[in-house]
Amino acid sequence: MLTISDIENPAAIIGNWNERANERKPYLYQSIFDLTYSGTDTTKLYYGEESKLRMMTATTEDVASVKLGNRGFESEPFSLIPFKNYKAMNEKRRRDINRALANNSSEAEIQAITRTQYQDLDDLLTFGYGTREIMAMQALTTGKIVVSGSDGTGSNNLVYTRDFHMPDEHKVSVTTEWGTPDSSPLDDIQKQMDKISDDNGTDIGVAFMNGRTFRKLRDSGEIITTLTDGRANKGVAVTQSAVTQLVSDTLGVQVVIYNKGIGSDRFIPDDVVVLTPTGSLGRMVWTDTNEDMGLSGDPTVQLSRMSDGITVYTDRIHDPVATLVHVSQNVLPAFDKVRNVVIMNVNPKA
Repeated sequence: MLTISDIENPAAIIGNWNERANERKPYLYQSIFDLTYSGTDTTKLYYGEESKLRMMTATTEDVASVKLGNRGFESEPFSLIPFKNYKAMNEKRRRDINRALANNSSEAEIQAITRTQYQDLDDLLTFGYGTREIMAMQALTTGKIVVSGSDGTGSNNLVYTRDFHMPDEHKVSVTTEWGTPDSSPLDDIQKQMDKISDDNGTDIGVAFMNGRTFRKLRDSGEIITTLTDGRANKGVAVTQSAVTQLVSDTLGVQVVIYNKGIGSDRFIPDDVVVLTPTGSLGRMVWTDTNEDMGLSGDPTVQLSRMSDGITVYTDRIHDPVATLVHVSQNVLPAFDKVRNVVIMNVNPKA
C-alpha cells in the first residue's frame, strides 16, 4: 500500500511514472531526435559540404593524376540549457493527506488518494519532457530555440537562444494559400523537393503538419481535382487516407499529422509544413545535472535519475517542516539536419 513516504521518494516517483508509460502518447521529438549523453554541458553540430557528381579527369600514359579538393565541413558548439523546478509537501498538505488517509479504511480509496498525489508530482516530469518537446518543435519549425526562464512572477528572467542557422532559402512561402480552389500543394511541395535536392542532394521523405493544415491540403483545388478526375475543384469531401496516399504515390512523401500542443496552440503551428528526409533529424543531448554531480551520496537527500537524464531528488526543511521534490535537467535538442529541412508557410497572407 502506498504511503506518504512513497510520495516523497524519488525512486517511487520515477517507478510510478514508468509503470504508467502506456497511458501517455509519445512526443514527436522522441522519434526524430536520438537520445544522446554528453560528458560535458556542450555539444557540437557538424555541417558537411555536399559534393556534386562530376566526371573523373581523363588521362593518358605517363601523366600525373589530377588532385581534387576535399569536402569541407563546419562545426559550431552549443551549450546545453539547464532547467529545474520543485514542489513542496508542507505541513498543511501533509496533514490534509494524512487526515484523508485516516478517514478512508478502504484500500481502494487510499490508493486513489495517493495516486492523486503522485499525479501532482508527475507534473514535474511532464513539464520536463514537455520542455524537450517545445524546444525540439521550435527548432524543427523555425530553425532556432528561444527559451525564457520567466515563470510569470518575475523570477529567473533568463533568455537562452540557440540558432542553428537554417538557410534563409529553406524558409519559403507558397504563392497561393492552400485550401483554395486555385492552390496546388503537390506542385508546391515538388518545387521545394527539387530545390533542396539541387542545393545539397537531400531526398525529402516526410511532410510534418498539424491537422488544421492538413485539412487545408485536403481542400486544395489540385487535390480535389485529382481525386475526382477533374469533376470538381471544391466542395467535395475526400478521405484522409485518399489524400495521404495521393501525396505518397505522387511525391513519395509520407504525410505525418501531429496535433500535440498547449491548448489550441499546436507544437507545429497552423499553416506550417516541414519537409524533411526520413529518419533521425538530430540528437536530444543531455548531461549530468549539478544535482547529479553535487548531491550523489549526500545522506541528507534522496536522489534518483531517469534513464534519459532527468534528475529527481528530495530534501527536507525542518522548521516549518516540509519536503521539497526537485526535478532538474541539462539538455538541448541538437538539430544536426537543419540544412536538410524546408519550412513552408502555406498561407502567404498570414
